Amino acid sequence: MRRGEHIVERDDGEILVLFEVGREAHSVIGQRLKHIVKETCWNKHDKNHLDFSWAWAVFPKDGACAQDLLAHTENNFVSEKEERLKSRIMIVDDEPEIVRGTRKILQNYGYQEFLCASNGREALKAMEEKTPDLLIVDIRMPQMSGYELIGRIKENYKTKDIPVLIASAFQIDADQIDKYNKTKAIPVIEKPFLSEDLIEIVNYLL
Repeated sequence: MRRGEHIVERDDGEILVLFEVGREAHSVIGQRLKHIVKETCWNKHDKNHLDFSWAWAVFPKDGACAQDLLAHTENNFVSEKEERLKSRIMIVDDEPEIVRGTRKILQNYGYQEFLCASNGREALKAMEEKTPDLLIVDIRMPQMSGYELIGRIKENYKTKDIPVLIASAFQIDADQIDKYNKTKAIPVIEKPFLSEDLIEIVNYLL
């Protein structure tokens, strides 16, 4: 919990979150709230089938009192699962069977929109036309490695906030990651991975 956040869990499965906002865009506020609720639910439910609805209201824009703010949220609930399953996932790996297998696992859990690339250069080119909501990236690839791809993504203000998952059969060079990525830690999953482990991390990142 961040400083200034107040979280109240009710017996009926409701979670109320209060926190002070500055001049952030409403979309940023909404995403922050969603992740607070998701983290609160994370250790209490099936991570692979997490399903909850969420809504938010800003004082005084959406209501002048608690009753008005709660009424606003009740009329604007969004299904986190339905929203998450609409996400566009990019899989970057030079082994076609890995790409197909990863895609099949994600499809089995309801994800439907994908971008695929065999190296970093292909990924960057594809991202010029469509922006993914999540990247699953191999490290050892021809032409442009996963390390460099991550660096290019994180240095571009348009793509720096896209979550990344590293999927690799080799040990990750932490110094290389630190060189290219100055923001928060990037999760790593070792290949070959279990479908349950992959979907747990993907659900959390989205």
